[in-house]
Amino acid sequence: MDSQPSTLAEVATPCFLVDIDRLRCNAKRMLDTCRKFQVDLRHHTKTHKTVEAADIMTDGSRRKIACSTLPECEMYADNGYEDILLAYSITADKIPRCSQLTNRLSEFHVMLSGAEGVTCLREGASRLADGKHWSVFVEIDTGLGRSGFSWDSEAVVQAAREVDLDPHMKVTGVYTHCGHSYAHVTPEQRAEDQKVLVARITDVVQRLKSAGVEVTVVGTGSTPTCSLPDPVLSTLNEFHPGNYVFYDYQQLLLGACGEGDVACCVATRVVSCRPELGTLLVDCGFMALSCDGRKQRGDDFCFIMGHPYLQLTSIYQELGKITVKQGKSINFNDFPVGTMLFIYPFHSCATAAMHDRYIIHSGQKVVGVWKPVKGW
Repeated sequence: MDSQPSTLAEVATPCFLVDIDRLRCNAKRMLDTCRKFQVDLRHHTKTHKTVEAADIMTDGSRRKIACSTLPECEMYADNGYEDILLAYSITADKIPRCSQLTNRLSEFHVMLSGAEGVTCLREGASRLADGKHWSVFVEIDTGLGRSGFSWDSEAVVQAAREVDLDPHMKVTGVYTHCGHSYAHVTPEQRAEDQKVLVARITDVVQRLKSAGVEVTVVGTGSTPTCSLPDPVLSTLNEFHPGNYVFYDYQQLLLGACGEGDVACCVATRVVSCRPELGTLLVDCGFMALSCDGRKQRGDDFCFIMGHPYLQLTSIYQELGKITVKQGKSINFNDFPVGTMLFIYPFHSCATAAMHDRYIIHSGQKVVGVWKPVKGW
């Protein structure tokens, strides 16, 4: 892009749009929620991976973030951020770069997700500068079934004790991603899920304390949980959601947000109008939208803003085919070639990752371009 467009009508498509006003409202709402619950917000940067959004999410403090990749950690460190957690299983290949971050920052944390991580941290301790140690968050699996120590295992206590007994390591906190909350839609399901979550993470903390391991940070995070928190979560002291920065169609379906809260979309243009076939072709394929959500929801995996009767039924590398939902009708002659459409993605994290820049707008006015960090 040689020059920045002035209005949305001028943008080259497909492109990823971010509504800065909605983003700011989402950030303020989550900060207000954390203040109400008297917990710290450790904003997860995985969704946007930009300094600009992180500055808004941290309310300008440039402290206390979680990152999913080392390039994120390094970019934020380069921009004056502190108290950074690499929220990803520590492995031997990451030790050289993690040790550099530990040596240069006052607070950098790694995540221990299995017993093997203790060994690689111990073997990597020689890379630490004098006076430095590994600050460790122990990842707990409270029901998602992905990574981390099972909450009811003895392995978590044993690993935490090994860390705390080593002069080059210290357990700082426990961390759980309550991603299984995405399966719970009703208020009753959410409340029960959050009570179970707190009971399990509290059990872990108590068992660690009995073993002589004190933790200062006890946190959980998923956007559905932290957007719709039960009072029981106030017994923790840290939230670490990420997707709420943009929200998306999935969060809308879950009730975690309203349509007016979704701060991102993909802008696309009609490139072929075929009224006789009942189809439109747009310049938004899976390279601009991703395929996330198609397995779960089929043709209803995204939402075309302002056109509830339209659906994206086929998606190719650089093209998408739009049809009318069954039982509905629309005049396809109202969508000549060049017509702009705006698509809310099913999963904003996946869709944002398809783009090397975000077009930032307020209303119809383009106010900036943000470039996310890429790679691993």
